[in-house]
Amino acid sequence: MNKRFLSKLEQGKGNSFLARLFLTRRQRQVLLKWCLLAAGYLLLQVLQDVIFSRIEILGGCPDLVPGYLFLVVILLGPDSGGLFVLAASVFRSLAGAALGPVSVLLLTVGGVCLSVFRRGYLCRSFQTEMLCSCTGILLHQGILFLLGIFLGLTTWERWLATLMGAMGAMLACCALYPVVKAMGKIGGEAWTE
Repeated sequence: MNKRFLSKLEQGKGNSFLARLFLTRRQRQVLLKWCLLAAGYLLLQVLQDVIFSRIEILGGCPDLVPGYLFLVVILLGPDSGGLFVLAASVFRSLAGAALGPVSVLLLTVGGVCLSVFRRGYLCRSFQTEMLCSCTGILLHQGILFLLGIFLGLTTWERWLATLMGAMGAMLACCALYPVVKAMGKIGGEAWTE
């Protein structure tokens, strides 16, 4: 009788919703990892819009979300991390980020390229991961600034504010590194060096 009950669970014929979603332990951990990463992204997006957009350092406010997204794609790899960054940056664009469609392209393509470069040419360490993340932040902010000048949305006098915003994002990236690293290890690593 017990054998028949177990086979029903394995076939997804249980009574509860969770019994129908028969997931292995590893699948549950991977699902938990992606839910935690998404919750972290949403929390940072809300904090950015509510609190950090009002904090100014020499005229520029730090943008935490691109740093978080660059960390995710660099730590998790170009395949799964790139897909997460694409979905999160599209959501960010639809939420009203400045130059959102360009930001989607810069975050996704830039993050995937930096992740591939780090995996192909650099050893895995805190320094190389932070170097790639900070490079991504600088490229993201710099290209958005130059595009804003081209479109007439900003002036050259705001370069210091843009640089200070990027520096604040890089400092936040250093603070977010242990959290993203811990969340990325849940469920095992898909690729090891």
